[in-house]
Amino acid sequence: MVDYTTSLSFPIGATDPLAEQIWSQKTHVETQFETFFAKKGMVAEDKGNEESHKKIAGSPVVTKSEFNRQAGQRMNMRLRRQLTVTPRTTTTGARTFGDTLMIGGEEAMVYLDMQIWLDKLKHSVGYDAPDIFQHRTSIDLESDVREALKEWLVENVEEIFVDGLIDASAYMAIQDSYTSAVAHPNQYYVEGAAALGDMDDTKVMTARELRRIVSFTKRVNSAGLNPIPLEGENCQIVLCSTYVVNQLLQDEEFRTVVSQADTRGQENKMISGSIGKFYNLYIHAYERARLAAGSDNVEEVFILGSNALAIGYGSEPRFLVRHEDAYGDRWGRGIAQILGIARADWQNAANSVTLNQSSGNWRVYRDAEEWG
Repeated sequence: MVDYTTSLSFPIGATDPLAEQIWSQKTHVETQFETFFAKKGMVAEDKGNEESHKKIAGSPVVTKSEFNRQAGQRMNMRLRRQLTVTPRTTTTGARTFGDTLMIGGEEAMVYLDMQIWLDKLKHSVGYDAPDIFQHRTSIDLESDVREALKEWLVENVEEIFVDGLIDASAYMAIQDSYTSAVAHPNQYYVEGAAALGDMDDTKVMTARELRRIVSFTKRVNSAGLNPIPLEGENCQIVLCSTYVVNQLLQDEEFRTVVSQADTRGQENKMISGSIGKFYNLYIHAYERARLAAGSDNVEEVFILGSNALAIGYGSEPRFLVRHEDAYGDRWGRGIAQILGIARADWQNAANSVTLNQSSGNWRVYRDAEEWG
């Protein structure tokens, strides 16, 4: 708007339209969440050393590189189970001692399998009249768009990690009907509640319930949850929201045990990034923790051992250009990546028996206060 009556006077007022302005070349951006698993040192290349009935130490999340070497929408991985028949077995027909004949008493080889389904994760930004827009502002829109798309991709890749822990596969693979959501085979409720409908505001996380989780990590699937080697000990990671952490901090036993296991000054981020150690459990506040489906106040708490998730990258992130530009009046940029994730549910296709010795989901009532 032209204002012929305006004149500059001194001292110059802050609202004077003739006062010069200079814009900082730095753009501040809003980041809702930090990437978590990589920052906490929880990701490593898969070594293929998962074995049944044996504790194998390692990282909670493993990456699979085979997708980068050959094309394929799905990767099948197999697990050869260890032999289980012993001289003390009651298995019918087993002949494992003395002068009994082994003919006809051979043990069958058993293989379990799991799958990673790939799909495309993508997003785009576009707007009209790019030429005139560039003359109205000093914003480097193309650079900002690329940064915004990269941030969006990182945030949503991390959400895929949570998809894997809850549903066994990535959200987009489930939505495109490549696979189905599968409840965690090691899913439990606070105080042994049987179902979501049995949960109330008394079923909160306490030191007593953490001791129950400790027992779970020692005994699940006979050999216990695969350990993570931390400071010479075999440990596991617990991921829960700040609401659940606040509940724990009100528990005197929890505060006492944590204070006795001083973890300050440790270089390992899985240790230094935790709120404390409760026996073999390192507790982490994780703000992407989700509510159980169908509930407004029951949260999924994740217990992670090694090899809990396998993530496969079918491609590097790619920036995409909108080809139809409406004679230069429409501008657009996109980003896309092919990837997938799988929870380490090893299933025997012959009898549908599922073995998971790497993670567990605990459902707990959370008090979200007024910010829920």
